Amino acid sequence: MTEPVSAQRALPDFSGLVATISEVHRSLAEQAARAVNVSLTLRNWLVGGYIREYEQRGSDRAQYGEALLDRLSQALAAIGTVSYHPRELRRCRAFYLAYPEIRGTASPESGGLPNSVALAWPARQLVSAGIEAPDG
Repeated sequence: MTEPVSAQRALPDFSGLVATISEVHRSLAEQAARAVNVSLTLRNWLVGGYIREYEQRGSDRAQYGEALLDRLSQALAAIGTVSYHPRELRRCRAFYLAYPEIRGTASPESGGLPNSVALAWPARQLVSAGIEAPDG
């Protein structure tokens, strides 16, 4: 078992202990915030991609588009997974459209995108969420 960081270097006094713990906390909190930001960015991009791909399967996209986001927002809220306002869903879709290259640029250091993450989301999952695919 490895020794805690504080045991590896001598702490001169109580104020040194406080300073060391404070620095460790600050540093790791910054790392956690960066990791969360990366994860939320990827989540929003994927949500936008799922929406866009779903819309592309429809024959009458203009009529279906905004109604889809309203229905999707309601269905997600109903199952308690996440609460997305239709406006947020529009932003996710716009984000995906603005940055389609994100999938190819995810660096290995950031963890990249897991191999299990794909934009080919099965229609059965949409239907089970109460959203029917448009004809097409």
